[in-house]
Amino acid sequence: IPQPSPTNTSQSTRSFCYNICMPSVSEALKIILDFLTEQTPVEELTPADAIFVFGHVDRRVAEHAAEIFKMGLAPKIIIPGGIGALKRNPSDFPSEAEFFASIITASGISNSAIILEKSATNTLENVLLGMKSAAREGLQPKSLILISVPGLLKRSAATFSKHFPDIKTVGTSFSHEWHDMNSVKRILAEID
Repeated sequence: IPQPSPTNTSQSTRSFCYNICMPSVSEALKIILDFLTEQTPVEELTPADAIFVFGHVDRRVAEHAAEIFKMGLAPKIIIPGGIGALKRNPSDFPSEAEFFASIITASGISNSAIILEKSATNTLENVLLGMKSAAREGLQPKSLILISVPGLLKRSAATFSKHFPDIKTVGTSFSHEWHDMNSVKRILAEID
């Protein structure tokens, strides 16, 4: 009975394992995107001391924050954000924080529920300056609901936890499907 050579067996085993063990490129991409955009579903959120909204130009972040606030899950909304990496004023507002505040107050939420920080330009500054603004207003939260665009939520939560490990946080974002290649490229840049 002829026996396969060791080289052929090795190649055959490698090929079999690759075909059986390895996910397709689209399955692998989905695994990575799910990891980078992991969040707590809205229905699983529990009350917190405040909602912390990371600055951005995507109005859906502010709309989601307003929705969470109206669910009665927190009495305050902390919104840091100057002009971030995109280097443009959102809808001609002087800062991302003021842009988000306008959306939130237009939904019927009082200005008194909002703490603004208008100079942060990146994730780290959002965390540090946002918490400094909260402290100035007498808010020393023990728990926060973090809200960001889906693709930046993992980084935002990790940055927050590194600098404020004693504050319990959960992250949430608006629903988003990653169908266009620009969105996928933006999310994958988080790995870099």
